[in-house]
Amino acid sequence: MWTYAALKTAYQAITPAPAELTAACATLNAQTVDVAADLATTDVDRVLVPTGEMYAVTQLAAKATSGASPPTAEDQAIVAAWNVVRMLTQWQTIQTSNATLAGQVKAALSGLVAAGVVSSASVAALEALMTQTVPVWQPALTVGDLQTAGV
Repeated sequence: MWTYAALKTAYQAITPAPAELTAACATLNAQTVDVAADLATTDVDRVLVPTGEMYAVTQLAAKATSGASPPTAEDQAIVAAWNVVRMLTQWQTIQTSNATLAGQVKAALSGLVAAGVVSSASVAALEALMTQTVPVWQPALTVGDLQTAGV
């Protein structure tokens, strides 16, 4: 929710200044900001399953946790990444608005890329789903809002 003080400040920052309040209103309503978005497990599946990467992660995690030989650094990275992937499958969504959790998810994905199990393209697709572009001014501004703000 916006305030009239923030609206007045934003109006004054428009360069060049619009000649009409209608144009100013349109300019301000066109402003957007990126915010963290929750990552649905169905989105993870939609990205990783068709490429076979989810299967590859599962197979490597099984190998790494089998106990057949001492775990290597790569095995440990795979297990850590798999723990995050397993978490993804147990919840409906990952609240990436939680910076700590988002960092864990990104670190796990990076580990899977380093292990050669998940492609950088898949990680980029998942990271894109973790961000949503929304209008700055919600609800949308009207000319009356600008007049009330004293612009």
